[in-house]
Amino acid sequence: MTKADLTEVQYFANSLGVGVTIDGRNGYFTRRFVKMFQDTFQIGDYSGVGRLVVDGIPGPKTLAAMRMCKAEGGRVSRHFRYKEFRNKGSLTPTVSNHVIRLERELVEGLERLRKVTGPIHIASGYRSPVHNRAAGGVNNSQHIYGRAVDLHRSRMRSNVTEAQARAAGFSGVGIESRSNNSVIHVDVRPTPTRWYYR
Repeated sequence: MTKADLTEVQYFANSLGVGVTIDGRNGYFTRRFVKMFQDTFQIGDYSGVGRLVVDGIPGPKTLAAMRMCKAEGGRVSRHFRYKEFRNKGSLTPTVSNHVIRLERELVEGLERLRKVTGPIHIASGYRSPVHNRAAGGVNNSQHIYGRAVDLHRSRMRSNVTEAQARAAGFSGVGIESRSNNSVIHVDVRPTPTRWYYR
């Protein structure tokens, strides 16, 4: 791992919107970004890179995956891009703001759901605690942990049903209302949960 490698990583992070300082050092925010990338990058599942070791060290395999991701327009998987999950508030990383925080299981579930519903549009992914409060989210929102997305239903071909969301592997399902069973929110929390927004 050279200074040039770390500088490349930092430029790559900035290309995704994560404003890490470009200094060629493997500092806290750079390591945290690398770990997130190593844990979530899934283009490799169908291109030969395979799973990456999650250690925060941008070795040759991680750097190759980052270059592939960049060449693919910042894709985390076949149909989704990292920027879709990015915080809607500040893009400057802090101890509490990851800018992009994402669970691999969430992306896998979205890919499975997309096979049934067609294109999925994400209205909200990761939220920093500050942005979560501004958005009116609950204190322990799954968005803070990178485990949740809200669906942009007006841009989708059809509504998502609870059965479809559960079959795709989502444990948390937020439904518009008891009279309209369209799913608005899906997440991969540890315990199965359902709620209605009104």
